[in-house]
Amino acid sequence: MLLKRTNMLGRIAFQLNEVKQTLGVQKLSLLDIGGGKGFGLQELGKRPDIDYHVLDLATRHTTPEVTFHQGDITDPGLSLGQKFDVIFTKDTYEHILNPWDSTMNILALLKNGGRFIFLAPFSWRYHSSPYDTFRYTHTGARYLFERLGGMQCIETAYIPFGDVGGFWKNRKDHTMDGHPFPKCLETYYVAKRIDGFEFDKATLDIDLSDYHTE
Repeated sequence: MLLKRTNMLGRIAFQLNEVKQTLGVQKLSLLDIGGGKGFGLQELGKRPDIDYHVLDLATRHTTPEVTFHQGDITDPGLSLGQKFDVIFTKDTYEHILNPWDSTMNILALLKNGGRFIFLAPFSWRYHSSPYDTFRYTHTGARYLFERLGGMQCIETAYIPFGDVGGFWKNRKDHTMDGHPFPKCLETYYVAKRIDGFEFDKATLDIDLSDYHTE
């Protein structure tokens, strides 16, 4: 399924309202992984019904709107001293060398009944910041975050963005012929934290037919 950006924002807003009702809270605690600046901060960080926290590798100063935590989501010793109603991440996981090491921290930091909202490139320019490592399908995202149990997929989709070629000044987002890579398609994945929920690999998309006609 393809989503327009406006539809994506509407779906995220719907998920936030669902968490409010599930947990019986008026103000959500939200952790943005890698959101030191950018989409999450602009779209969610200024909402009065969100207590906005950011986990980032870089040192940043806490403001009246945002609480910053310096740390690495893949660090087995990571401790932020609290759990969150929502964990959000956008355009961060393509920069992580070992994303599988983050799953336990996601499970530990997210409240039972909370939502995990994940957006990462399916197809995008090369942009090392500090690294550029992976691209994600909805199946890859599901397995990465659900394989240990405790997480149930709510919805997945793909979001087409506009031409973003030539953005990186070091020209590392150019193809071998020197032209910028223009296409951008992003994977959107939402899951619900459910204590005791067991992962079933049979729920993943799979096609074992010889000619892929079914």
